[in-house]
Order: sequence, then structure tokens, then C-alpha cells
Amino acid sequence: IFSTGFFLFFGSPLGMSVFHIEEAGTYLVVMAWLCPFLYTATTLSSIINGLGKAHLTFLNSVAGLSLRIILLALIIPKFGIYGYLISVLISQLLTTALDVIIVVKNIPFKFDAVNSLLKPGIITFFGCSVFYRAYLFFKTVL
Repeated sequence: IFSTGFFLFFGSPLGMSVFHIEEAGTYLVVMAWLCPFLYTATTLSSIINGLGKAHLTFLNSVAGLSLRIILLALIIPKFGIYGYLISVLISQLLTTALDVIIVVKNIPFKFDAVNSLLKPGIITFFGCSVFYRAYLFFKTVL
């Protein structure tokens, strides 16, 4: 959640300062939405592999990558690089969802959305807001 918040708030300035191209910052902001799904899918895949069900991780990856290839062929001609980013996000959502289904079926656990998502999200939002406002202030002063 922190990485998503960081890239949402600071993606544009970071893209400008590192690459000196405004469009790079826009790509970082779009890619920010990938972070939680990439990290979650990696963790869930490791759990599934640890359960001795590596074949399911493979099948989930094949499903996600197959969807990505199909979406690339359909979306990139119309939307360009944004089409690529959209296809990566959608395919990663599928892979993560399939991994979640397998883990939930094999490991009983209680998911607390308030403490796991809402509270960290609120803290990240306010923290990044403060730092972003400080960044804008110092950018104009210096």
C-alpha cells in the first residue's frame, strides 16, 4: 500500500527528476496501481509452492500471461503504452485472484480488511499528502 501511495503522489515529480520526461512520471503513476497486486501475487505464489502445489502456480501464471497476450493484441494498437499498462494490470488482477482462491481453499484464515487495508491506506494517504505538500513548498522556496 505504501508503494502505491508513494508512486501516486510522487510518480510525476520522480519521472521528471530521473528521466527529464513528463510522460515517464505519468507511466509511474499508472504503474502504481500494479504494486499491491504484484507483491500479493508473489507472496501467494510462494505460499502455494510451499503447500506443494507448484503446478497450480504454473497454471495461474499461464492463465494470467495468456490473458495479457490477448489483451496486448487487442489494446496496444488503440492505446499504445497505456494499453500495455492496462493489459498488465488486468492480467495481474487475474493471477492474484486465482492465487487468492487457491490459498483460501487450502488455508483457513480470517482476513481483517480494516487493519490490513483501510488503516494502512489512510496512513499512507495522509503521510504522502504531508510529504507532497512539503515537496511543493520547498520546490517553490528553493
